[in-house]
Amino acid sequence: ASHDPQEGAWYAADLVLIDLATGDAKCLYTPDAQLALPRASPCGQTIAFLEAISSDRGFVAGDLRLYDLRDGSCCVLDTQNVDVTHVEWRSDQSLMAAGHRGLETLVLSIAIAKGTAKELWKSLHISTSGRYAIVLGLGRAENFAFVGESFFKRPQIATVKDGLCEMAPVNRPEPEPWEDSGSAEAVRWQASDGLQIEGWLIRPPGQSPYPTLLCVHAGPVIHWRPFWLGRAPLNLMLLRRG
Repeated sequence: ASHDPQEGAWYAADLVLIDLATGDAKCLYTPDAQLALPRASPCGQTIAFLEAISSDRGFVAGDLRLYDLRDGSCCVLDTQNVDVTHVEWRSDQSLMAAGHRGLETLVLSIAIAKGTAKELWKSLHISTSGRYAIVLGLGRAENFAFVGESFFKRPQIATVKDGLCEMAPVNRPEPEPWEDSGSAEAVRWQASDGLQIEGWLIRPPGQSPYPTLLCVHAGPVIHWRPFWLGRAPLNLMLLRRG
């Protein structure tokens, strides 16, 4: 909750507990950055939420924190350097989290008592639809579903069960025109100050050299990841023309 109704006030929002009977609001946690996705455990005693530097509303990818309503303690969970973008409780003692580490998309299972994170699935070339990674818990605690896509593969329903990822077949009479439009490669290089930069090099079919277009985002809180090029007709048109 913010202290005033202005649009920019959400940058300084706190985690607040509201008593529905009285309307009283109690500030639980004041962040150094921005907050998102508060999620209460099934028993209602623990709140999971995200904290990160955010340039725009909804662009929060960062630390996963737990607030204990019983003693007022707050801690950061170890997510193995994954910037978390989605979290859901699978039981009072386990969380499922999704997010990004570099150019990879990952899904984690987190044991609350141990404070340990286990990788359930990760991929460099397949990601989820939407601005950031988002999944849906499915049946058993470590199973989940998501809408998966890549640069050259249209969105499909995907399920991960017992660590195995299956993409639902898409019925269509013939290959889509973008499926043979090129290839994508993750690349890394150093800036003049030594900072490592990551990006994607998407090549058209045929022999190089090619004319090259560079698309830069100013950051600092969003990144390029595999997205279906059928949603980017200009990019696809240029790629198919070399």
